[in-house]
Amino acid sequence: MRMRLILNGLQIRPLSENDYRPVYRLYRQLTGAGPCYAEGDFARIFNSFFLSEDREAFVATVHNNVIGFVTLYYLEVLHHHGLVASIQELVVTEEFRGRGVGRALVEFVRGKVQEKRCHGLEIATDLWQSGAKKFYERCGLRGKTQMVAT
Repeated sequence: MRMRLILNGLQIRPLSENDYRPVYRLYRQLTGAGPCYAEGDFARIFNSFFLSEDREAFVATVHNNVIGFVTLYYLEVLHHHGLVASIQELVVTEEFRGRGVGRALVEFVRGKVQEKRCHGLEIATDLWQSGAKKFYERCGLRGKTQMVAT
């Protein structure tokens, strides 16, 4: 049985270059046994977060240990009449799942979306994966073909 949120010291901060290894490990958890790209591709995309203004990434830490991360991309979308944010990846290490870390990352991102005055927040997730869909619904996001902030 997992414990409820009892995480003293939980912090969310921008991704840093020093986070490469722990984020790569989390990425491998996210992709599981499914397809993943070569580490060189991962490194190229990881480094793009430090060079581009159309994306951001944040890590959740406890006592300076990375336990989760989320990526956020910004794009102009016609049907939203402007800037929209999109969560492309969100993962929390198995040890800390069910303890509020994922919800804290979503709430943090929602604050960023408001700061940037985005017209919406979309979630890139496999809605057939019931665990992901239920998680985002518990965070207040809804949708049949995509998850959107309400």
